[in-house]
Amino acid sequence: MKCELCNNTASVVFFVLDKEEKIEKKFYLCEVCASKVPVSCFVVNQIQQPSRLKQFSIPKQTEENISGIFCSYCLTSAKDFLENGLLGCSRCYDSFSELIQDCISVKQLKLTHRGKMPIRLFQRKKLKKDIDQMRQIYQKCLEKENYEEAYGVGRRLKRLESYLR
Repeated sequence: MKCELCNNTASVVFFVLDKEEKIEKKFYLCEVCASKVPVSCFVVNQIQQPSRLKQFSIPKQTEENISGIFCSYCLTSAKDFLENGLLGCSRCYDSFSELIQDCISVKQLKLTHRGKMPIRLFQRKKLKKDIDQMRQIYQKCLEKENYEEAYGVGRRLKRLESYLR
């Protein structure tokens, strides 16, 4: 077998990831490439992480501006962070804060996590919103003295309110 990274020399070292007795992936590497690759890259969760990070489409302006950004403590570059998805130290979060926020804002609406909303609570909020809209329509019908339409809206409003109980 040839080395999966350089495709030149015959592979000597291979790693097999074993998760609950199932083989996840085999890596065939030559001695030179195996010495360059850190062992942490062969952990199952971290192999999937860089591919997740590459799903973020970072704006072109940001890609041009990241060439000179480095962490002052561990010297990890922003380009390294985007390629492998790993930060070098805890201070990298401060150094790359804008870049991290850009990556998050591409996939999420807000930068803060508000938690998962249960389906029933979501349905209840939607129902309350619909009831408020129906009340406004009901009031407008009464102001315009359109009593026949107000009667129909009132019946629908009572039916919606009965779902709330």
